[in-house]
Amino acid sequence: MQTRQPTSLDPCSIEKVLRQERGLQPLCKKAEQIQCANHILAHLLSPPLQQHCQVANYENTTLTVRTNSAVWATQLRYQQRVILDALQQHPFFKLITDLKIRIYLPETSPPPRQRRTLQMTRSTSELIKNSADAVTHPDLKAALQRLSNNKKSS
Repeated sequence: MQTRQPTSLDPCSIEKVLRQERGLQPLCKKAEQIQCANHILAHLLSPPLQQHCQVANYENTTLTVRTNSAVWATQLRYQQRVILDALQQHPFFKLITDLKIRIYLPETSPPPRQRRTLQMTRSTSELIKNSADAVTHPDLKAALQRLSNNKKSS
């Protein structure tokens, strides 16, 4: 039986693809490091603070922690030295010398604006109707007549 050479179209396991030197391996490694840092951070923080903080990035000698308000950021700053000391005990994070704390507010969309509907008085309607009668331009005349009838054009 003859074995054939694999081609780029041959299926392979997702783990093999993720672990290749090029491509996603550096991303997976960084994700594992961030997950590990999050685990360490969670054990250092009080339960209320844990719910509002997470590691956002790890680059060179800086660990960036994000939180959702200035109140929690202040609490993190009080514990900054303890967090750095604990992280430096771990082999992955020995080189960390700086802890950046960033506030990321949750994205919220503004409530939809309420449109006010204005009611036209009878005298205003009469005035616009008289103006429409005096105008010779057909499009303007039709628009003024619709307006005087208090109807919207489609």
